[in-house]
Amino acid sequence: MKKHTPLLIYIVLAIMDAAGAFMCACWLPIAIEYMANFLPLKALLWFCGFIAIPFFAILAAAFAFPRAVANDTVFSAHTAKLIHIIAMAVLSDCILLGAVAVWLLCAGEGLLSPVLLFVALIGITVAIMFFILSRYVNHAAILKEEADATL
Repeated sequence: MKKHTPLLIYIVLAIMDAAGAFMCACWLPIAIEYMANFLPLKALLWFCGFIAIPFFAILAAAFAFPRAVANDTVFSAHTAKLIHIIAMAVLSDCILLGAVAVWLLCAGEGLLSPVLLFVALIGITVAIMFFILSRYVNHAAILKEEADATL
């Protein structure tokens, strides 16, 4: 693996983290003000916390990947388990976001709810790809252990 690959992964994760923080700082207050007509404000703040906090937890867990790339331990059971945990978190977060988007759409909110539903569907697709990736990484880890044992 090239030496600059872990650095590139760190940069991408930092950009994603900064974009999420920027969204929470700039877009979220506008969305809360706009959606205050549809939900009580306290419930809306809880909802935003339930959506935003797991996003940052997922990014924090993803910071283990550059270390695995640098140490050449990507194909291990630990990495497969980490990918599976991230997939579960992304899936549950996006299902919650999708449910609220559908509820807002049924309540008559036609501007923000389609965007939230689109983001939720993309997230669910990414989670499914992460589940598949975790199975392949786990299978590769088993094959790597077998190859190491035969040498």
